[in-house]
Amino acid sequence: MARRIVSSVAIVLTGLAIRPSMLVRSGSRRARSLIKSAGVVELQWTSALTLIPTVRQLNSSALVVGYFHEVANDPYRRIVNGSSPRAIALRRIYKSERAAEIKLLNALDLAVVLSDKDGHLLEHLGFQGEVFVVHPPIEVAGVVSELHPGEVVTFAAHFGRPENADGARWLIDEVWPFVLSAMPNSVLKIVGAKPPRWLLRRESPNVLITGWVPNLNTYLSESRVVAVPLQSGAGVKFKILEAMAHHVPVVSTVVGADGIAQVVGEDSFVAITDDPKEFASSIIRVVGDDAQWLDISSRAHSAILEHYDFGATVASLAERYRVGRRGT
Repeated sequence: MARRIVSSVAIVLTGLAIRPSMLVRSGSRRARSLIKSAGVVELQWTSALTLIPTVRQLNSSALVVGYFHEVANDPYRRIVNGSSPRAIALRRIYKSERAAEIKLLNALDLAVVLSDKDGHLLEHLGFQGEVFVVHPPIEVAGVVSELHPGEVVTFAAHFGRPENADGARWLIDEVWPFVLSAMPNSVLKIVGAKPPRWLLRRESPNVLITGWVPNLNTYLSESRVVAVPLQSGAGVKFKILEAMAHHVPVVSTVVGADGIAQVVGEDSFVAITDDPKEFASSIIRVVGDDAQWLDISSRAHSAILEHYDFGATVASLAERYRVGRRGT
């Protein structure tokens, strides 16, 4: 559950995979050994923050890093608003949990985030330590830049997450009828694990629900457009970066493009819009215009090479880790 990726760096993948008690028992000798010998211990995901005190006990000199794939901006605050007895009770629990979370956050030596926005959110939550922003590393080796024919539109995500399932609902119900009216032979592919039952029931000759797939690249190579219809959510959407790396133009909502458009530029997208008719018309336009398709796909791919290069991102993170806890 912990592994060495470069010399003296141990990664703890999730606080759910390793509990504090597991690190002090004989059953996790490998994990304890890695942490004791590491110069850097990287805690992946917020749930791993509960391991900080145990990590400190095992290795008091290591740089302890929180690597945040996304930072939510108090998504549960709305639940505790109000004056009902339930809301009052939940508010007490919320405040206690929030205080404990902030205390753990400030026990970190360094927080790594994937966008400036997430860095600001961490500071808003009360983090007082150093924030290091890195762009998500994307590998683009072997990607073919040829024109993708056909009328296939793809939305790829993990549909066990409500924000992704809700985005699929909006795409199918609000956007797709407009697309079909102009392109009756087009196919929408909803690609990803754990689609809920209601989503599976939306399958039709023009809407394919695949479930989990072993290789997303196969679907990207068959896609004319990637749609990102998210209405809520946090963090950088890796599926956008992967699509752009594979020369597939992207139509996105504002939420979907947030954290990426600011880096690659809005002109790397076909469109960024929350209006279902505009979303549909943008899909229709780029499907029917090879010149625009090639222009946008080339521009986006170049932006990925410039800003999300795998080697450059890893090198910058490794250099910061080499500096250590005290900047020496």
